[in-house]
Amino acid sequence: MKYLIAFLFVSALFSCQSKKAQNYLSLLDSTDRKIFQILIDKQVDDKRLEALIADKPDLALRLAKQQSQSLKKEIAKVESLNIDHLPDALPLKKSVRNYYNTVLRLKEVDIMEAELLSGTQSKDTIKAKKAQSELINLARKRLTIHTELGNLEQQRNRAKVKFEETNGLKD
Repeated sequence: MKYLIAFLFVSALFSCQSKKAQNYLSLLDSTDRKIFQILIDKQVDDKRLEALIADKPDLALRLAKQQSQSLKKEIAKVESLNIDHLPDALPLKKSVRNYYNTVLRLKEVDIMEAELLSGTQSKDTIKAKKAQSELINLARKRLTIHTELGNLEQQRNRAKVKFEETNGLKD
């Protein structure tokens, strides 16, 4: 009888743990969708790009900052989660944090681009030339960040698979 009670207790404990792990994964998936929506929001990103084309860097800057703030809110939600009780959740949380912060860095490049475009419209020719050369460097920086995002995506996927396996969520 003791063994039966112990077995039931351990089973219940793992069942609760698995449910918490499922909830954590669901929250991460939900956050991924929200961040994706922020990045591709037609209302904001299309207007930002149109503003850049129309030489309205101030509008583009405002819209990029709006997207950045939305991203920061979603990242803060993930950061605030207490996952100490879940096995292998910390490496997943770290990889998710690194990925999202890199996405945020990419958005900051958009902000810098708008600021530099504003600088190219300056009547001060020295300032305008400097802004123009810095714009060229932004393209390189954007490419580097995209490469880094690809690597971080792989790390995040490996951490997620390990988390799922450890917590009995892998089919």
